[in-house]
Amino acid sequence: ANIVNKERQAWEDNYVILDTKGRGHYIGCTLSLTNFQGTWWGEGDDMIWVDGYSWPPDIHGTGSEDYLNQAWGMQRNAFLRNGSSIFEEDTGGYQSSYVLHLENPVRFQKEVKVTIEHGHGNHLANEMSSVAYWYASEPARAVDPPPAAQRQPVLRDNQGNWLYDENSLFPGRAVPVNEEMKAMKERWAQANPAV
Repeated sequence: ANIVNKERQAWEDNYVILDTKGRGHYIGCTLSLTNFQGTWWGEGDDMIWVDGYSWPPDIHGTGSEDYLNQAWGMQRNAFLRNGSSIFEEDTGGYQSSYVLHLENPVRFQKEVKVTIEHGHGNHLANEMSSVAYWYASEPARAVDPPPAAQRQPVLRDNQGNWLYDENSLFPGRAVPVNEEMKAMKERWAQANPAV
């Protein structure tokens, strides 16, 4: 198991949204997660290093929901620059949110590393995925991800048990389809019969 603070600094275990070299500017991301704990998943500080990776970060935020332009937890909303396309209270622990800071891009000359904690101090074991949005002055590619074994969420114990409540409404990993989703799917199928 990946045990935060055992042999590494907590910030070295942050979830990496973007890690790339070159010149450009980072303008936002979509961040999705599966909340296995059934508790508040936020308060994971966003940390951004510009043109060098050493403590402290150049930008050190105050929590996941703050970075995503929310407050007091996540809200059921969708705006031009931020929002949630999947809201955890509707899906039993799945959340997908986006933020675009077009007016405040993070400009970098050599490299940038954008990370976020898994809860405060990386104390949670949620599954996270993301899409980073950035412009580069030359063709570039993100750094290859680490091996799959190193990308596994932090576990409750060294036996591989997921941190989720087996008595929860949706203990599985599939997003349930509600009536609104079914109706939207039906309307789309009627409007696009050839697809």
